Amino acid sequence: HEWKRTKAKIPIALGIDNFDCKPIVADLAEMPHLLVSGITGSGISTCINSIVASIIFRFSPAELSFVMIDPNSSDLQNYRDLKHLTMPIAYDSQKACDAMKSLVEESRRRFELFKKVGVADISGFNSRTNTVKNKVESTGRTPGQLSYIIVIISEMSELMVMMPKDFKDSILRIFKLTG
Repeated sequence: HEWKRTKAKIPIALGIDNFDCKPIVADLAEMPHLLVSGITGSGISTCINSIVASIIFRFSPAELSFVMIDPNSSDLQNYRDLKHLTMPIAYDSQKACDAMKSLVEESRRRFELFKKVGVADISGFNSRTNTVKNKVESTGRTPGQLSYIIVIISEMSELMVMMPKDFKDSILRIFKLTG
C-alpha cells in the first residue's frame, strides 16, 4: 500500500489518480506553503479533511501540531477537541490575527534555535538534538525536540478583507521566514 511504503516526512493522502486508480500521496514537508482553493461544493473541505486525517493517523501531538483558523465557524469545528491543536480554533478575525502573530514569534524563535545548532530545518534540528541527547544522557537532561506546526486557514480571503493589514503582514512574515 502506497501510504505505508512512502518515504515522505509528512505524507498526506490527496485522493486517487483517475488514470491508473493509484493513491496520490504527497509530502507536505516538500511544500511548506499549500493553498487549496475552489468554489463551493468543489471538494475543498473533503481535501482538508483528508489532509488532517492523514496527519493525525501518522503523528502524535508531540510530533506535529495544528493551528486552525475558521472565521465562519463551520469548516473546522469537528476538530475543536483534537489533541493536536496548539491553541483553540480561532473563530473570529481578532483571534486569527493573534494566532498568526504568535506563529510569527514561534517561527522566529525556531530559526534562532536552528542558527545556534547550525541546521536549516526541523529534521536537522531533531536529528542533531537526538545525537546530543545520546551524548549527554548521563547528565539526566535531554534537549527538546521540535514538532511540526501545520496551519490551516479556512476562508483566508475573508480574513484578508476583514483584517487586511495585521493578517496580511503576519502571513507575509511567515512566508518570508519559512522560505
